[in-house]
Amino acid sequence: MTDRNFKPDSGTDLVFEDAGSTDRLRITDGGSTILYEDDGNAALMIDTEGCVTKAAQPCFCVPGLSGAMSLTNSWVDITTWDTERVDRGSRFASGIFTAPVAGVYLFNFQCSLSSLTDLDRVICGIASTNLTSYALASQSVDDPTIGQVNITQIIDMAATHTSKVIVTNITASRGQVDSGDEWTQFNGYLLV
Repeated sequence: MTDRNFKPDSGTDLVFEDAGSTDRLRITDGGSTILYEDDGNAALMIDTEGCVTKAAQPCFCVPGLSGAMSLTNSWVDITTWDTERVDRGSRFASGIFTAPVAGVYLFNFQCSLSSLTDLDRVICGIASTNLTSYALASQSVDDPTIGQVNITQIIDMAATHTSKVIVTNITASRGQVDSGDEWTQFNGYLLV
């Protein structure tokens, strides 16, 4: 049986810990915060409002492309993201997110398209190891040379499963995904 310690710590904190371990459950400041610490780092915090902070929860946000990407009439991976605004856990690389743990993840991709014709049909997708979601670009009624896509996907992933963005113009090799970070971005995070 493991020895467990229960002791007041730093005045008003109450700490539960395994003997010889740096993992601990801490109730701070008279019960205002419950904190789980892993090797001395806050891994999970719950405050009196019920707000939960998970410091190591995997998430990423990559806005904008390093340059406009030409469309072809075959599927192409979008890999040339301009900036990793957020990449908690360093799980996003070369246009691909790799799940560090099994769980339900939420992904979103949105982009702006240009240099199209009124005959073009652009399809974008979020391709994951075990599920792919597709969306047809909606082109402007006033100006069919531009379009937009927004896809949201919730997927149950195993550890090491991946997700990425794919795109094609099924009509012809023309048009482009615009590079600006105000319209083109890919993001995702672990829900549960």
